[in-house]
Formats: sequence, structure tokens, C-alpha cells
Amino acid sequence: MGYDEGLAQRIRDLLADETGVAERRMFGGLAFLVGGRAQPPTP
Repeated sequence: MGYDEGLAQRIRDLLADETGVAERRMFGGLAFLVGGRAQPPTP
């Protein structure tokens, strides 16, 4: 499963000023990790 590069860029922009956030390629997509851990989506 791929990912939407436009959405990924929007998330990068939103998280740009946050500390402890990293982006990693995982399972054919992207994961944004907080404190070294993947965060589940919130409803």
C-alpha cells in the first residue's frame, strides 16, 4: 500500500516545530514516530 505524498507533506508541515518526532518508511508507507514509537491514529 502506498501513501499520499501531498498528505504526508501536510503532516510534515504540521509537525515541523514539534520535538521528538521522526519520520520512517515502514511497510511500504510512512510512519511518524513520537518519542521513538509509532502513534495510533486518534478518532
